[in-house]
Amino acid sequence: MAICKEIISDFNDGKTFYRYYETSLKKKTHRNIRVLKVPTIISLTEEHRLASTPLLVCFSGCHTRADVTFMIDSSDSVGQINFNRQLDFLKDVTNKLNVGQDQVHVSALTFSSGVHNKFYLNDYARKSDVLHALSGIQYFPGNTDTADAIKFMSQQSFSPAHGARGDVPHIAVLLTDGPSTTKAITKLQAQTAKDNSAVIYTVGVGSGVDVDELTSVSSNPDLRYSMFADNYDTLNSLSDMLATKICNGE
Repeated sequence: MAICKEIISDFNDGKTFYRYYETSLKKKTHRNIRVLKVPTIISLTEEHRLASTPLLVCFSGCHTRADVTFMIDSSDSVGQINFNRQLDFLKDVTNKLNVGQDQVHVSALTFSSGVHNKFYLNDYARKSDVLHALSGIQYFPGNTDTADAIKFMSQQSFSPAHGARGDVPHIAVLLTDGPSTTKAITKLQAQTAKDNSAVIYTVGVGSGVDVDELTSVSSNPDLRYSMFADNYDTLNSLSDMLATKICNGE
């Protein structure tokens, strides 16, 4: 089975609507619906352009090999309810990845006043165990020490001692809703991590994010590696896009 998203654009008011469902892709589709199997990157602009007729985008699986580290904002501004929404978002992304012994490995850390590692890349080999571990992550509020999180990701999460592999991409996902406490150091740590071959995606939530900081932290081009949600209620709308990009292995 594949998870499919039908994209229907209303050009009278410029809105795009989505309808999700499962399909085996063996049944015939309506002649006016085009089917794209992903991993395929489709930007929002391209979706609007392609959707002059209904477009069916089907997420049929992830076959990349990668080491993925989630950096989760646990600062005061997040709050318990929204922290749980972050975990739901990351579980949704993980569900779309092919987690396994020789495929995608996942680690996670939280950051507030310092960094709290939750599990390393070599701790879990099964998707069910990763999902269970994500569900058990606790919220510890404090400052927004993003620089420390990026430094830990680069030096510890992606170290061979903690399961990092030398023949796969090292992909980091930074999830945050506000600026870091040390903007200049955050940018410096991000550049050091990228110089050491880390690929960094940034996911900003809400109106309090520092767009300049997040686009500086992310890999280039920032239009590909930086994503934004209006609020935590809409965060999950980015899970397909992020998972698809990770599944492209870069």
